[in-house]
Amino acid sequence: MNLQGKRQMDRGPVKYRVVGLLSSVFCLLSISAISFALNSQLTDWAAYQKSGHTSPKWDPFVEAGFGALDGGNLDTGVNFLERAKGAGCKDGLVLYRLAMVKELRGDVKEAAKMLKTAEPLLRNRYPKYPATVNLSEHLGRLYYQMGKYDEALPEYLLAIRHQGENFFRLYLVGQMYRMKGKTKEAIAYFEKSFQFEAPPIEFGPLKRLARLELMQLYFNVKDEEKALEMANQILAEDPQNPAAISIRDQISQRKYKEKERNILKRIIEKQ
Repeated sequence: MNLQGKRQMDRGPVKYRVVGLLSSVFCLLSISAISFALNSQLTDWAAYQKSGHTSPKWDPFVEAGFGALDGGNLDTGVNFLERAKGAGCKDGLVLYRLAMVKELRGDVKEAAKMLKTAEPLLRNRYPKYPATVNLSEHLGRLYYQMGKYDEALPEYLLAIRHQGENFFRLYLVGQMYRMKGKTKEAIAYFEKSFQFEAPPIEFGPLKRLARLELMQLYFNVKDEEKALEMANQILAEDPQNPAAISIRDQISQRKYKEKERNILKRIIEKQ
């Protein structure tokens, strides 16, 4: 089953809390990325002049477009960059800047499409440029926001390979492996995510959500000791957490019944 089909089965309260919080986190990450992209005219123009698909036919349009975007004039900037494209410009950085405007305006699907088109152009001409270095994670974030988890997962795995590990990348990969039904891989990535600091955000503790997912995974594979350990860690921070209370009580009840059965068995054997 692919991730799109699997996610229809994820209807628990933890899932909803995770999605709601991640939407807020993605919003912050998108705003940060877009703000950087739309306010980097001098850097982008210099990089374009050095490495881009330049020509006297469209260079004035590119310079004017980058300048307009830098000044917050999105419509004007888009107009100039589209004119550059119309004149024959096939530059990855131009497409990247246009994609950022699409994302800012909420057209995530078109932004992802444009970034995918820009990817080979960026990697060819701007291999070490920040837009290129961050491209896999950026694409992964857009695919995740669209619910295209099968596309998002390999992008995040590439981001880890190229940019290194951090809490958020490991956590998201763990979550997508969980949705894919690959419990062993999901547990490994969730566990590894705890080695890193979670991003400081105002919406809630990301590590607690990671523990909730990990607790449920351990419980599902009947590793009750580790499930109980996760539940106790969660309850130390959030004593009224219903998911952790439920797991703790189920484990306690099962252990009590097992103890009761063992006592009854010994009594019967002595008769």
